[in-house]
Amino acid sequence: MRHALAATLAIAAALAAAQAKASPDANGDGLISYPELATVVDIDRTGFDALDTNGDGALDETEVAAAQEAGKLPQQL
Repeated sequence: MRHALAATLAIAAALAAAQAKASPDANGDGLISYPELATVVDIDRTGFDALDTNGDGALDETEVAAAQEAGKLPQQL
């Protein structure tokens, strides 16, 4: 019984840590810039620019979702 409780507590702690993980959108503007993305994903500027389909220098939700669906970004950032 103690092992089950310990396992449950470990899972709860892992879930809490995952939820507390900071978003790559460090400044909270709703967009992800190259420097922000590079802190969580191994990507060079050329790769980032290929994901930035509208060319504004930042990834919006649509661009992130498209990159995730194409397997170019992880599902969890």
